Amino acid sequence: MLAPHFLKTGDGLHFRNAALSIHVEGTGSRIKKFSVNGRQLDMPLLPADIQGQACVSVEMT
Repeated sequence: MLAPHFLKTGDGLHFRNAALSIHVEGTGSRIKKFSVNGRQLDMPLLPADIQGQACVSVEMT
């Protein structure tokens, strides 16, 4: 996954039953850290049963 330099944040993006607020830090083609609601996940995948408001943070390297 390559994060474009112009994509830094996104609010109100919908995924299944969730409204996502996404913050991308850094640039590059590799994900260094991926967290949902402050909880760091081992894999950069959203849970299929996610609901409500969710804050997604991605740190690229």
